[in-house]
Amino acid sequence: MSLERSLDDKASGLTLLFNFLLPGAGHLYASSGHEGAALLVANLACGVVSAFIYVTFVINIGFWIYSMATSRKVTEMYNAERASARSNSIQQARKPVIVYERAPAAPSASSALLSCPDCGGKVSRRAPACPHCGSPVKDSCVDCGGMVPSGATTCPGCGCPIAAKG
Repeated sequence: MSLERSLDDKASGLTLLFNFLLPGAGHLYASSGHEGAALLVANLACGVVSAFIYVTFVINIGFWIYSMATSRKVTEMYNAERASARSNSIQQARKPVIVYERAPAAPSASSALLSCPDCGGKVSRRAPACPHCGSPVKDSCVDCGGMVPSGATTCPGCGCPIAAKG
């Protein structure tokens, strides 16, 4: 048994004391509600009836002895359930949370380089002019992404009209 105690653990001595004073009260303290209520009601019923029939007094003493004898077991069961719940919550808190993120897609070779509309050579999207022929290439087509020569009104790749920049 662990030496650690939590503030919400019940003391078996208090359970025994409550059952000594009123059979079933200790079980109610240790959260054994159904058994505690049954012992409490049976004890009170026997107490009322024992005023008329003395045999029920002996039964009442039996309930009293039973409630005190089971006090420790009931308290230990409650504390074990609480410790298990605490352990589970601690284990849940210690589990690492893994977040997977999609890596940004690397530009493919075909999307990184475009064809020059004048000479057909491969040109970077960032280049201001074609390194092969020197043709200034500053715009790209919105529809196909192809390079458009400066001053062109339509894309040579798809024929899409290019809006004039003002």
